[in-house]
Amino acid sequence: MQLKFTSMADMELKSTELQGKEAAEDCIETLGLAKKEKSTNTLNSGSGWPQAERNTFISSCEREAKAKGTDKFTAKDYCACMLDKMEALYPDVNEMANLTSNELNRIVNKYRNGCLEEH
Repeated sequence: MQLKFTSMADMELKSTELQGKEAAEDCIETLGLAKKEKSTNTLNSGSGWPQAERNTFISSCEREAKAKGTDKFTAKDYCACMLDKMEALYPDVNEMANLTSNELNRIVNKYRNGCLEEH
């Protein structure tokens, strides 16, 4: 992805979800990492984010999703998917923490449907 786009912002605006999935699959294969099973509903412990940050993200996401009428099982799967997306985009949790509300909303809007469809 670094070769295709001039910056992270450029990638977020111009890339497709398919390009992101293909890049992620290439990385997983290259690094010899197993893909997370969708049905486990557990968080991948091999992440670069500290577990406390991952838990905070999931709790906040689930709380917001449930407040919007999403059932707890869908919210759990959706938020695990969104966590995966955010960790892939921002391996350093501090980068993600510096996003503005507009930037975060743009990312969430980009991946929302894909994460909901996975459930």
